[in-house]
Amino acid sequence: MQYLSPAAAKAYLETSKWSFLYGVIGWSQLAGRLNVLRVLCPPSSPVRVHAQRVLQLEDELSDEDWRDGDSVESEATPKPRWSTITTKPESRGDADEDDYVRFLPSGNTGLARWQFHLYDDDPFPAVPHGHCKREKLDPYLGWVYERTRQSSREPRWKIVALWNDRKFREAAFAAIDYYVGHHPYYVWRVENPRRLPRRR
Repeated sequence: MQYLSPAAAKAYLETSKWSFLYGVIGWSQLAGRLNVLRVLCPPSSPVRVHAQRVLQLEDELSDEDWRDGDSVESEATPKPRWSTITTKPESRGDADEDDYVRFLPSGNTGLARWQFHLYDDDPFPAVPHGHCKREKLDPYLGWVYERTRQSSREPRWKIVALWNDRKFREAAFAAIDYYVGHHPYYVWRVENPRRLPRRR
């Protein structure tokens, strides 16, 4: 494997850090870039060592600030009883009415306003990710993005309920398998993208 030169690795690290500090990218994007550096730098590289330390710290602290409270959800949001996978356009807050294969969470997850496109070629902020109007949801970390800026975070209990949903797990496998097959050079956050968060 050909590694980045020391100058290229340092430049990528610096531009990533400054982009995060100025709010151009969010924390999960920075973590993704650090993961790329961890893969593309030789083992003895100071940039790789720095990236590994930051990512290790993120793993240790990621759950500490995640609240379990409730986020505000519109009363007009439909609360379906069961999760579904459908190709039928739904009016659930998304202006895009194309015939995507979508996962629609049930009301008991607290995430009924979101829909997940299973064969989405956009990996931001995660594969899979939720859509609602101009917002996107990272279902692994709960972060909500407006374009590329982190705007809020869904409560932990909602994300746990989502990953406990058998149909969502099936949908996540389908989305991941699609992305692995169509984008073989994508650098994943984790070593094995098919290893989903455990049920709780």
